[in-house]
Amino acid sequence: MILTNLMTYMVVLTLSGDIPTNTPAFQAATLQTMTTNAQFFADKLGLVGSRFTTNAAKPDLIPQPVGFKGSVAFDSRYVFRALNGRFNGFGDKLYWNRRFQTSNVTTNQGVLEEWAAATNRLTMTSAREIAVHAMDSLGLIPQKTGFPVKPTLEKQWGYDEDRKLKLPYYTFEWESKGAACRIDVSGISSNVVLMEVSGPFLYLNNPTNRLDLLGLPPNTVFVRKHFTRPGQPQTYEVYDPNGP
Repeated sequence: MILTNLMTYMVVLTLSGDIPTNTPAFQAATLQTMTTNAQFFADKLGLVGSRFTTNAAKPDLIPQPVGFKGSVAFDSRYVFRALNGRFNGFGDKLYWNRRFQTSNVTTNQGVLEEWAAATNRLTMTSAREIAVHAMDSLGLIPQKTGFPVKPTLEKQWGYDEDRKLKLPYYTFEWESKGAACRIDVSGISSNVVLMEVSGPFLYLNNPTNRLDLLGLPPNTVFVRKHFTRPGQPQTYEVYDPNGP
């Protein structure tokens, strides 16, 4: 449905599909949601001893029509991400591969040399078991996700281009129609250090009063700018949460 005029209860989304308003109340509520869910995910992923509080968090959360997106970092180490009100990622900044994928060549080389010399506590088999256990613990089982039992991709990273000198770092990926999951496991920490999930899973408990928290009326309708030819009046279309 194409609209030429906006009503007072309509809110135009940004080009990235975000709600162009935010409030301290919404930030506080979504931070609490992320903190609670981060602790749940941490326990499921086996991050022993990790206890997260809002005081130790650095949030970057943006409201969306069906929830929120963004990330929260705890203790300057553990990062949990959300998109469209769903959990979609986790990272351990101490052991993830981004430590040797920076713009600083010297830094990258230093991390690679350190890890290449470190004791690897895992094999491909034991690393895969950790990855599969993490998926099972979060309910990402083949019957629900459509993922194959065996990973679509599995690899051990190498220090050199030919990967002859192995790093204590493993990546596993699963794919199905409309969904995917990647899990990285460190042979140094023997834990999941990176997880990326896409698909209709792992929904967060979004605040039910989020429109009120954002200072928006309960009858708010979200709209997007519709493609308009140069020189023509701007038109809009109602946002469809099931659309592209």
